Amino acid sequence: MTTPYCTNMAEIIKVRMLYLESPCFSFRPSRYPLQGYDYTILYKYGRDNQCPDALSRVTLLQFQAIMLPFADWWSSLQQEVIDNPYYTTLSKNASSNYFRKDRVWMENSKVHLSPNSSLLPTVLVDAHSSPVGGHFGYLKTINRVNSSFIWPGLRTVVKEFIRNCMVCQRCKYDTLRPAGLL
Repeated sequence: MTTPYCTNMAEIIKVRMLYLESPCFSFRPSRYPLQGYDYTILYKYGRDNQCPDALSRVTLLQFQAIMLPFADWWSSLQQEVIDNPYYTTLSKNASSNYFRKDRVWMENSKVHLSPNSSLLPTVLVDAHSSPVGGHFGYLKTINRVNSSFIWPGLRTVVKEFIRNCMVCQRCKYDTLRPAGLL
């Protein structure tokens, strides 16, 4: 069977279907993997035929997943507020910015931690060393920590943590000008 020369897409589809339905066509599943399925080929004209991006192929079932934030350290923070004497002095000297919410001290809607809290390394690892943290520098880590937490000496603790981060020591370099001649 000879295939005539066609320029119209509809005619090309008709010729292809005639070829596929002809008795001389041999079905090889490896060559035509969609042959066993019932489908139609639709041609879209001009501006209707745009390339789809990744967001246009999202199904409705993917939107039904719900992700809720979960803090597994919240109960240990509540126990620390009870045990640590820092929080008792904080309650005596509390200003209008401090308040208790769910047995935890808050300051301007941020969790107020003790400067010697056992949760400081956890907070710093989440803000700097986790995959979300991304080992960013001092200012971005300060901003990330400061969005949810506050404690006296926060900047010093964050600077020391980043200075002692092994990944940052191995992979990052100083952006200072080279020293002059001695």
